[in-house]
Amino acid sequence: MSKAANRWLYVSAALAILVIIFASTTAYYYSQSQYYSSQYQNLVNILNQKKYKISVSMGIEFPNKTIIWFNDSNVNVNTTLWQYMLSKLDGKVTYQNYTSFGACGIFVTGIMGVTDNKTWYWLIFYYVKGAKTWSMLPVGVSCYTLQDGDVLLWNYTNETGFA
Repeated sequence: MSKAANRWLYVSAALAILVIIFASTTAYYYSQSQYYSSQYQNLVNILNQKKYKISVSMGIEFPNKTIIWFNDSNVNVNTTLWQYMLSKLDGKVTYQNYTSFGACGIFVTGIMGVTDNKTWYWLIFYYVKGAKTWSMLPVGVSCYTLQDGDVLLWNYTNETGFA
């Protein structure tokens, strides 16, 4: 065998070994993610069976500066903001579901009869206790899982700033 053929044989063998290592690592981490996901779901089920609840407060600020508060609501562990909104507002929420974002594609377009228009829309904020300030929620309402002690505020705003 020539030197060039030997070199390609070694390179091919090294690449095959790398493929095996990467495939094994990927399979290992996938199985670990599945295991911990099932453990998490089991824990959530146990907490919900024991009637463990978390406390959440949500406000809705309308254009006339009126705020309706739903204070210290007790909800199940693993409840999303979207599920909470639908239950608290008796379904008086309109929305657009952007399916290209998967489960996170729900965009609220109206709350209790006040809907978006060309310049006004709804935004959701959460209170950052350590900083004592409000910050815009970084994910969609259907992807945000409520945490114990959350304080959330819907604000009807225009494109130039907050209402």
